[in-house]
Amino acid sequence: MGEGHILFLVDFLSNNINEILYIFLFFTNFQCIVPKNLTLNTFKQLMDYGRLTEKKVRYIVRHKRRGKSNREIAFEMRVSVSTVKRVWSCWLTQGEYLPIRKRGRKVKELSEEEKEIVREAKMKYKLGARRLEKVIEQVYGIYIPHNRIHKYLLEEGLAKEEPRKKRRRKPYIRYEREHSMSAGHIDGSIRMG
Repeated sequence: MGEGHILFLVDFLSNNINEILYIFLFFTNFQCIVPKNLTLNTFKQLMDYGRLTEKKVRYIVRHKRRGKSNREIAFEMRVSVSTVKRVWSCWLTQGEYLPIRKRGRKVKELSEEEKEIVREAKMKYKLGARRLEKVIEQVYGIYIPHNRIHKYLLEEGLAKEEPRKKRRRKPYIRYEREHSMSAGHIDGSIRMG
């Protein structure tokens, strides 16, 4: 770099509060020159991998058959290279698309005995789900979570949904700051020679 080059280091907070994105800008005669090392590959580590869907699986198989590389497909579909390999190997071995499993914890239903206990306790004590949870645990010696009790009571028509209880108490504010630049910080240094 010649004389008069100024190096600015700017760090911005990304979506994930633990990740900081560093951008180096070189200014020459008031023109911004972005160095070649700032390519799309620079941001690969910051790329959040999206969820694999049926549409993405079909896209992966279609483009693999056309001869596209795993890396290109992974980048376009925002999935990892290993996911592309897994989808393709499933297609080659079984001749069908990779099945997409339902994510999350499986819903546990109440047994007939538990349903009877909840119904009996509701008629006897006439309480809501949260208090019934404690009563059932003390009187019957069985623990049933209040959300499962409430779900059953709704199915049976013994409880009603209250929209005011479903609404968010405090409004969601993504970055609650005094002003827009309180999240960023700039260091400047002048290099001569």
